[in-house]
Amino acid sequence: MSVEKKIGMRNIKTAISVLICLAISRAFHMEYPFYAAIAAVVSLQKSVANSLKAGKNRMLGTTAGAAVGLLLALFFPNNIIACSIGIIIVIYICNILKWNDAVANACIVLIAIMINMKGQNPYAYSFNRLLDTFIGINVAVLVNYFVFPPKFYEKIQVQREELKHYIISNLYEHIYEKKDFDNEMLGKRIVQLQDSIILYEKERRIDKGHKYGLEKALKTVEYAKSIKDNMAILQKQKQSQGLSAENLKSLENIYAELPKGFESCSSRDCIVYNFLLGEILHWSENLVNL
Repeated sequence: MSVEKKIGMRNIKTAISVLICLAISRAFHMEYPFYAAIAAVVSLQKSVANSLKAGKNRMLGTTAGAAVGLLLALFFPNNIIACSIGIIIVIYICNILKWNDAVANACIVLIAIMINMKGQNPYAYSFNRLLDTFIGINVAVLVNYFVFPPKFYEKIQVQREELKHYIISNLYEHIYEKKDFDNEMLGKRIVQLQDSIILYEKERRIDKGHKYGLEKALKTVEYAKSIKDNMAILQKQKQSQGLSAENLKSLENIYAELPKGFESCSSRDCIVYNFLLGEILHWSENLVNL
């Protein structure tokens, strides 16, 4: 089975960010363009909101690492014991301040200051690490915002329609053709749509004109979850050969045709099956009319 591979926009935007950082470093004769480029790579996320969050964590880590590294480098430059003690201190500080996502970067910056200075002024070196990181973060955020910004709203609408189609078509096969309904796949599709909605809501550029479309997407998730929950119980029941008049009417409304081979049935199994199916059809009709 072949896997389609393509260069995505996040890939391209990361390369653009690195290019800009390196160009800025050369223009201003910065000694270590590496740090600005790395900050850009880490901060270029799949959404502007995530870029800001990643950039914030990196800036916090760089600040903590630079502060502790500067203090130790003033008294114990290139001292491996002091460097190890500094790691303990910087991790402790990050934990106390609840900067958990900044710990790794804080340690990296501290190690860089303690080991890489090679006779340089500790103040200048620490400041430059902060400046490098600041440049890389801002470049990544600006590129992500202005260069082919993520189109989460459009993605949400596509996923919403795909989710509706998946439910209606698979429900048809389950009732009319007696095929198994893949409830696990339904759960995955619901999560995908939810994740896209969350990313969109976190963005800083939400268009008020998209409010109605977003509300429809949220209702789609709500209806799909109800269908999934009821289907999980329904699949534990033996499929009935009898359908209630209400369910037959709902099926006709959804599919414009009545299933064949089903007769009225009053047994306990039929009643339970029809009740659960009725709930599923109710939410499915809401989906169709949404």
